[in-house]
Amino acid sequence: MKQHKAQKKKKFMAKLDHINTITVLSLVTSSAKPLINLLFSLFLSFLRHLLSSLTTTKPPRKSAARDDVVAAADDAVLRHSSISRALSQTLYMVTEVPVSSRKYDPVRSLAEQIVENNSRRVNDSYRCDVLRDVNRYGLSEAFVRTLSRLERLVLERRGGDTCPGGLGDGKVVGWVVRAVRSVGEGVVDRLGGSSWGWGEEDEEVSRLDGGEKLAAELLWLADMMAACGVGAEAVRKWGEASELASVAHLAEPRLQSILVKITALLIKHAKELKTEETPNKKSSAQQQQQLQQSRKNMLVSWLPFLCQACNGAEAPALPTSEKIQVEKVIEESIETLLGEEEQEQVLSLWLHHFFSNPHSDWPNLQGCYARWCDRARNQYIARQPAKYNKL
Repeated sequence: MKQHKAQKKKKFMAKLDHINTITVLSLVTSSAKPLINLLFSLFLSFLRHLLSSLTTTKPPRKSAARDDVVAAADDAVLRHSSISRALSQTLYMVTEVPVSSRKYDPVRSLAEQIVENNSRRVNDSYRCDVLRDVNRYGLSEAFVRTLSRLERLVLERRGGDTCPGGLGDGKVVGWVVRAVRSVGEGVVDRLGGSSWGWGEEDEEVSRLDGGEKLAAELLWLADMMAACGVGAEAVRKWGEASELASVAHLAEPRLQSILVKITALLIKHAKELKTEETPNKKSSAQQQQQLQQSRKNMLVSWLPFLCQACNGAEAPALPTSEKIQVEKVIEESIETLLGEEEQEQVLSLWLHHFFSNPHSDWPNLQGCYARWCDRARNQYIARQPAKYNKL
């Protein structure tokens, strides 16, 4: 009897435990259901996003920063090539060797030979196309270095010619100082004395000769760069040299003559430049925009100098036929390669500097200016409301 009651009690307790377990599980499940639903929804959302990204993934586009990094890497590779170093070292020696040295012409000829041989091999096969980059890197480096030296020398000389205290034109004062120095040194030499602190050699003459040498080498480099198809860098750098352009008319006539020749050469070359063919439309558009900016900078920086440059018989810069040719190129560049606002900016600069200089007769862009006025007049009429138009 007692054993039977114990079994019944055991069964009852087992049923009670089962009921409690089910109750607890149901309570836990009901309380955790919102959390489970939330986690499940997040999982489905993540899965949909993952599938959509896998089906619509596109190759990454090259950014401007990436292009700059690639260009820098290419230049680093060029610097480590023997032929590139040979060209750079030879061009550096051209700058360092004085014109009076008998080694000057041979080292220039050696540099020309390296550039010409590189250009000749470019057409042999597609692999030799890298030699164009060798020329581009070496010549661009030499052009930038020489331009920087010339700009620094001209600015230093201009600072030396200025005289504080309102004593008139600094250029005239500089000439007077050099004349007095020259006369004084001549008298001292005849008396057999010392130079009284003026130095053993005329530093001014040395700097003048150095300026002409640097300018002549810039013309030489720009001509080679244009000939071997890498002149875009010369156009860009010359257009950015606005500080040199602003004081170039104060330089000696012979130096001005060379600067006029460089400007004329690069203005003609800038008009002939074209963007490189590329499958990337965005890259091509960027190249076109950069080319447009280079052309504008060239005219904005150097057109005022052309109007003010010394073109006398002492140092004729360009023959008459070439002046006419450059004049036509400038007009075509303004009318066909620049936008309306850029045309107005360039022609306004020309108007001011050409007519404010009583000795200037070139470049004469009066015809170009008149045509621009006609276009501006017609555009202004076209923008007027209909009530102003005659029936």
